[in-house]
Amino acid sequence: MKPTRRLADLIDSYLDQRLDEVGRFELESILLDDAAGRREFWRRAEMEGLLREWGRAQVGVNDAACEAPELPRAAGWRSHWRVAATGIAAALALAAAFWSHHDKLTGLNDALARQLQHDARLAAADRALPDHWLVTSKRQNEQADLQVRYTFDDIHPDLLRVPNQAAHSGGGLDGTIGGGAIRQGRWSYKKALEFDHRFDGVRLSVPGTYETLTMAAWIQVHAYDHLFSGLFMSDGIKPGGFHWQIMDTGALHIGITDAVPGYTSYTSPPVLTPDTFGSWQHVAVVLDLPRNRVSHYCNGGLVSRHELQQPMTVHLRSAMLGNWDALDDKDGDMIRNFRGRMDDFSIYQNALSDQEIQDLYQQGRP
Repeated sequence: MKPTRRLADLIDSYLDQRLDEVGRFELESILLDDAAGRREFWRRAEMEGLLREWGRAQVGVNDAACEAPELPRAAGWRSHWRVAATGIAAALALAAAFWSHHDKLTGLNDALARQLQHDARLAAADRALPDHWLVTSKRQNEQADLQVRYTFDDIHPDLLRVPNQAAHSGGGLDGTIGGGAIRQGRWSYKKALEFDHRFDGVRLSVPGTYETLTMAAWIQVHAYDHLFSGLFMSDGIKPGGFHWQIMDTGALHIGITDAVPGYTSYTSPPVLTPDTFGSWQHVAVVLDLPRNRVSHYCNGGLVSRHELQQPMTVHLRSAMLGNWDALDDKDGDMIRNFRGRMDDFSIYQNALSDQEIQDLYQQGRP
């Protein structure tokens, strides 16, 4: 079997959560050594997500989140149909299988009916979520400077897409899941995405250049497997790249790629130490070029503030949550997958104040 075909089969099984440990080790070995293979991995994840959305649209299913607070890793679309080709050929094969296999269709419709019942119960289950969060979350989505917000509540188990909730940022900012498990978030009916394997993560692309920037997330750390664990990582090492990470000491870390290119970094004291593992923590970072500083926050409080060593605008471009695509870089620290859960992630185009960060924490605290 040709290596390219073997890689395609491994990727399909990985995205469908059907890959055993031997296959997972083989796939990870290929991806570690081959930057083109990593790009193919994420291209296939993007295409697969679009195919699954197309397939579900044909039966008019509601893409609202399902009720179960603890869900298994998403069952793949190919567990119902095997898609043999890519692009238009794959879509045609999917449509043909849909219309020809009536027995499968009947079973699928039964599953969809159960899903719609789950959706109805979820609407009633909103009462289990704190009123203050339901109100302030909607208000947050309407803020003019909010560029990206993923709450992870609207991920359907059969899809690979994370819808962007920011109301005024325009389209094209949804995320694509290349691996991860839907799990319980801060409350029983709140969802989170769990990153557990080496190539789990969410791909996104954020256009524009930034002199001011705020990132915030609710996270639950499970372990530190590497020197760095990525929260938000611009691809590769490019001028203006932005890398938000946790060090294995529990320190929050920001790296900004200089135009040289060099790499300036800003590290907080340790805050996410092993005694915090398994509990929800709110973390944030603020870049403020006009004031020549970058600031780290944890649970609403300022942890450290640093003068910029090399002031420059930031270009987020293509990036990942919970992982890093090193592109052609093969240094010893290229593996930076995050081990834990992410409940909420947001990017603002402005530098939020200390009080605004404190407000975000208070509004979302469990």
